[in-house]
Amino acid sequence: GVRIRGVAPTAPAAALLRTGDVLVELDGHAIANDGSFAIGGQERLSFAHLIHLKFAHQTIGLRVLRAGEELELEVPVRPLQRLIPPTAYDEPLPYFIYAGLVFVPFVEPYLHEWGDDWQQDAPHELVQLVLSGAQSEAAEQPVLLSRVLPSPQTAGYLTLADRRVLSVNGERVLNLRQMHALVQRLQAECDHLAFEVQCVGGPAVIAIDTSTAEQEAKAILETYRIPAAASPDLCGQSET
Repeated sequence: GVRIRGVAPTAPAAALLRTGDVLVELDGHAIANDGSFAIGGQERLSFAHLIHLKFAHQTIGLRVLRAGEELELEVPVRPLQRLIPPTAYDEPLPYFIYAGLVFVPFVEPYLHEWGDDWQQDAPHELVQLVLSGAQSEAAEQPVLLSRVLPSPQTAGYLTLADRRVLSVNGERVLNLRQMHALVQRLQAECDHLAFEVQCVGGPAVIAIDTSTAEQEAKAILETYRIPAAASPDLCGQSET
């Protein structure tokens, strides 16, 4: 059998399997120590083939060894939601602007702005999220600081564009909608907002004075002829 070294938190198996379980049988086929199972007389395939034969929402039978005891389990099968959506079809990208900081959800086409060789040319930490990032909970989708529009509040922060936003005032950012609501709440409660963004070598912090943020936001919208500080799905507007 093969040892289970981890279970994705959002996978259906998360409620049934544990790290350290040993998978000894899958869908009635004995699993060898190299993760293969026998077909015919002399051929073998990876156990992943048995999972790929299933349709979404079907179940697959497992026999695992846990603490010396054999357990038989029925695990639902469904594709895992990717941390970074690979496509964004037929709809504008949501956004919101706060004091010259432009935030968008991270989707893979964002990196295509770096051209065909985006895997080599785009920021390394963002490429790694696309290639190997995994959700820690179902609603998670990273938010990017896409642009830093010049203003008195953003002086000195212009080089921090194209970074993942990790937290605001110490509260974790889960997705764009949650972050927008978080910023609206903290704007009314706090003197400053501290946006923590991911950087090589350690996070950087962007500090914004809330007392002048709204006034500067209006000036930025007028200067850059941006119709609204947030996309319709965030500010409750309907598209015309």
